[in-house]
Amino acid sequence: MLINNLYTILQFDHQEKIEVSAQINVSHPIFKGHFPSMPILPGVCMVQLVKELIEKVHPHQTLLTHAGNIKFLSVINPEINDKVKVTIEIRNSDTNTITFTSYISQDQTIVFKFTGQLQNI
Repeated sequence: MLINNLYTILQFDHQEKIEVSAQINVSHPIFKGHFPSMPILPGVCMVQLVKELIEKVHPHQTLLTHAGNIKFLSVINPEINDKVKVTIEIRNSDTNTITFTSYISQDQTIVFKFTGQLQNI
């Protein structure tokens, strides 16, 4: 899990969709290798962040079974801006499967889009 190590939740809201404000830990060791001269949040960490936030609402461990659409529109450099907003819309949820669309944004600009499906394990 990356929560409380790579990122910290500043605000969590779950009404019709999950909306989270989070702060990225710029001193996390992952940024020493990705990339030393310009730290960039790895895409796999963005995918994991979305998965962990969904699991806060649906308290089951899940497995990513489908990543239908992943778009990286801009980089997240926590030295420049360490705050992100994550929005997750659950489109379908039954006893075993969660289908969702998510967005990560900084300063009102979407930097990451991810549509996928999680399976309870």
